[in-house]
Amino acid sequence: MDENTEAQEEELQALQAIYGDEDCTVFPEEARCVVFLSDIGVVIWALFPQDYPSNATPLLEVEAPHLPFDAEFELHSKAEEMLADAPGSVMMFELIEWLKEKAADIMETLEKEPDEGAGRVTAAEQWEAEASDFAPPEEIDHRAVARAEALEVEMEQIARVVATIVTGETCTEKKSVFQAHVAPAKNLNDVKAVVAALMENRKVAMATHNIMAYRIDAGNGVWAQDYDDDGETAAGTRLLHLLQVVDARDVVCVVSRWYGGVKLGPDRFKIINN
Repeated sequence: MDENTEAQEEELQALQAIYGDEDCTVFPEEARCVVFLSDIGVVIWALFPQDYPSNATPLLEVEAPHLPFDAEFELHSKAEEMLADAPGSVMMFELIEWLKEKAADIMETLEKEPDEGAGRVTAAEQWEAEASDFAPPEEIDHRAVARAEALEVEMEQIARVVATIVTGETCTEKKSVFQAHVAPAKNLNDVKAVVAALMENRKVAMATHNIMAYRIDAGNGVWAQDYDDDGETAAGTRLLHLLQVVDARDVVCVVSRWYGGVKLGPDRFKIINN
């Protein structure tokens, strides 16, 4: 067992011990956990990359459905900033406690705002009302359950494909940087999961273009295949054509480009294909 794996298992065990089995579900074999902060209605999904904590930070999803969208977005954004500032160490406990404090502050601020009309419901009252739905099974908000289950499935798919992604070396041409990523894909859900996993990487997500193509053998001479230029005109179709020429099967390929300020013209297609 390497140091990262050992540190991840110890952190998962610590989180479950601190927050209890009811509010913290861990999946050691998949290096992920789900923490439910029941007192403030915040759900945190965390997935540990293979090189966390030495050289990476957890992949995070924060959901607070009882808060306004901008407040929920702020929670997620601030959490991402905290992760970016603290590589090389375990950090989930500190992050969760910060989220608890921040969410409580937001709820308190919302409750102090002047009423915009009679019958205004405070954030705390709203959360209490939503939480009460979870008591009798017949009163469960099935839409919320469906959304949580769908997100759980998505996280499981991302966790499954993360280890299958192979990333190539970077290639620099006139200040533009290119990098290819490839992974097996048996269906469209695999394709979506691979792309979602890559977008969790801040560097990839900030690329000027992420050109994508996939080609899946559906049997009986039928191919499921498509592409996405992501703003790099005609690049996606050329990438798909390359997969067809080499008879690539059951694969998704993404080429990231960070534009360097100098136009490459047709040369960019040669670099992408290589």
